[in-house]
Amino acid sequence: MIIQELKLENFRNLSPTTLKFSSSFNYVLGVNGSGKSNLLEAIGLFGLGRSFRASGWRQMLQHEQAFYRLEALCQCDGVEQRGLIYRDQSMRQQQLYFDDERVGSSIAFVDHFPIQDIHPESGQLLIDGPSERRRYLDWGAFHVKRDLFAQAWRRYNQALQQRNHLIKFNEKKKRVVFI
Repeated sequence: MIIQELKLENFRNLSPTTLKFSSSFNYVLGVNGSGKSNLLEAIGLFGLGRSFRASGWRQMLQHEQAFYRLEALCQCDGVEQRGLIYRDQSMRQQQLYFDDERVGSSIAFVDHFPIQDIHPESGQLLIDGPSERRRYLDWGAFHVKRDLFAQAWRRYNQALQQRNHLIKFNEKKKRVVFI
């Protein structure tokens, strides 16, 4: 998937703008505080359905504005696709659109945008525990082999929960169990 164009309105400190991207390589330069990470965050919203930085949507809303709007024009296998993320103060959740049709859930939306972003906070993957690294790799695998990955991921998590339950149960009983 190639992002050809990104329109931003009232998102963080970024002025309303339309950015056009090269199909091969793009780089972003700017002084500290100019919005480089905010641009990465906007792109990441399409791939994650949520911010990698903010815990709440109001942090992404530009000061004294009532809404934010992000629109991405992408090309995937020669087909143009359009995604739209919109949120205003009267809404309980952001509205997501793919090719002008409302999408009901974040997971259905991000399914159309196979983005694995590397951002300033990605360095935490080296510091955080293995569960964070596994989650990052799982997200990439999800976009490559969705159906196969989802089935294996559910089975793995079910087995992990059962294992953890057995460990807790056996610690309470102070018995040793060999599997």
